[in-house]
Amino acid sequence: MTALTTKERQEALRARRAMLGMTEVRGVYLPPDLHPVLKSFAQRLARKAAKQADDSLPDPRDAGDVPGGQKP
Repeated sequence: MTALTTKERQEALRARRAMLGMTEVRGVYLPPDLHPVLKSFAQRLARKAAKQADDSLPDPRDAGDVPGGQKP
């Protein structure tokens, strides 16, 4: 088994995000003292979304899901 390259890992990550219909949100402007609050809330939302979608995602190590189709 060969390790995935950074490019392959990023492609797999983008494919999983696209499969979930996730998009990046930009253009949020807050005072600097509120940035940690927003980041914490965003992390909680991301974890919640990941838990909800966890069962619906195929194992990325299955052949055909990632470039090369390598399994551990």
